[in-house]
Amino acid sequence: MSLTALQAHLETLTAAEVADLFLSPYVSEALLNGATEAAGPAMWIVNRSDVFDQTLEKLVHHRLEGIRNRATEKLRARRSPLFLLQPPEEPPIEEIQDFEVEDVLGNPLASFEAILFFSRALSEDHRASSCLSLTRRLLEHPPNWSVNLELKRAIQQRFFELLVGDPSVFVRAYAARVPLLESKMLEEAEGKETNDGVAARLLQHPGTTVRQLETRAHAFMREPDLRVRFSRTLAVLTLDERFPPSLRRELQAELSEEGLPGLANAFYLGN
Repeated sequence: MSLTALQAHLETLTAAEVADLFLSPYVSEALLNGATEAAGPAMWIVNRSDVFDQTLEKLVHHRLEGIRNRATEKLRARRSPLFLLQPPEEPPIEEIQDFEVEDVLGNPLASFEAILFFSRALSEDHRASSCLSLTRRLLEHPPNWSVNLELKRAIQQRFFELLVGDPSVFVRAYAARVPLLESKMLEEAEGKETNDGVAARLLQHPGTTVRQLETRAHAFMREPDLRVRFSRTLAVLTLDERFPPSLRRELQAELSEEGLPGLANAFYLGN
């Protein structure tokens, strides 16, 4: 199926909204690059600090030279053996003032100790920032975990706790991007999640399994009301190229061909 109808639908959304829908590393390259031919959404995606490498690898082949160059630049920086940045000189964590927290967490080499400390802050902004800081740190400057496996486990556990238990949707949405989370953690979190935006982000995580896609699809077919309550999750599900064709056909039979899920299904089934 031509991308024309899907592109026309996406033009009714803001660039940021389109970008948020295409953050999964499992959107096909043809669909990702074709659907984001307009510079706005692609620029939003490629410039995010929490964009996964698999997405950047696809954007390297984008139609727009600026997007190609930016994706190439980010991948090169992430994979360079040269460590040009110096870790920040942080004061004792307990002495950091509220107005200094964002500067500390905003450093590309923020310490894991600071990230963990502020993941327990009373401020939801600080907890969300700790999630984003961790994700950026892991993607842009991956550590050698064999040096400190205990710290890795402590971080995994703490940010899983935020994902399944934080009262703030804002925090859970950022926690859903943390690369360290394992598939079993994502499955448990998705089974408990009541917010559409967070559930959608969980399906965009690299650790999400095909089994999760299948479980969610069966729920959508069994309970049509869920397709309304979790419309964004439905869109993300249908944008995933791993979604089995047979199940995609079953779901498509119950969807309008005019909405994004129907258009995404039509694209994959026709290509």
